[in-house]
Amino acid sequence: PQEAHDSGLDIPALFVGSAQFQGFENLNDATKRLQAKCPKAEVHVPEKTKHQNFADVVWWLSEKMLKRVGMIGEADAAGAYGKIVALTRDFVGRHTKH
Repeated sequence: PQEAHDSGLDIPALFVGSAQFQGFENLNDATKRLQAKCPKAEVHVPEKTKHQNFADVVWWLSEKMLKRVGMIGEADAAGAYGKIVALTRDFVGRHTKH
């Protein structure tokens, strides 16, 4: 939301982006400005990922086909998805009461 982009966030924030997104200068610049306004931010960019590496499509369709049509990056599909889930799980675990 615009308020977050204007003021930042004073709570823990997790940013997990794709390597592909880093190439979209205008969008990525806006994300970097927001991250800079979030003192409790964690930023992760799994290597060789694209947008669909973040979706469960990697469990339903062949990795070979997804790579061939350019839907996912060259990263190991299951490994990249697992890393994204693990980053999220670990972040939530560190920032919530048990």
